[in-house]
Amino acid sequence: MAAVTYTQYLSRRGFPPLEPGGRFTRYVFLAPWSAPGFHMFWRRWNPLAGFALFHLYVLLGGGRNHALATLTVFALAGVIHDALATLLLGAPVIILTAAWIFFGAASLLSRAAAPRLRFRKWPPPALILLNLSLIATGLSVGSVIQRLLLGRAAA
Repeated sequence: MAAVTYTQYLSRRGFPPLEPGGRFTRYVFLAPWSAPGFHMFWRRWNPLAGFALFHLYVLLGGGRNHALATLTVFALAGVIHDALATLLLGAPVIILTAAWIFFGAASLLSRAAAPRLRFRKWPPPALILLNLSLIATGLSVGSVIQRLLLGRAAA
């Protein structure tokens, strides 16, 4: 199977064609919040990082091992975020790894529940509230785990 190009990846994710101007930027940074389901939020958020993580997902078995590949990719994304935060803050940070694992689990649950919950019929404000709430919950879970494992909140 031939490797998916960045343009093909964007097209499969429903992004508008790359063009000068704000349409692509607006779509990348605003539209994901009203995505129909948390799993769709992550498919649309940060397409450049998503493209690299998609290739990792495929290497990990993709559709054959969907849950394991998804959780592994989310965990790795969290580790990368925490490594950067640890370098910037000069103290160990694990909030984001825990949060991203939560996001991975919530994405899997969202995808499984989508047919019953019919996210595509929800009004955009409800979708935005759902996605923001899950982000806030994941970060809160990460903060609790940080305190439990390292005895303090991140700096």
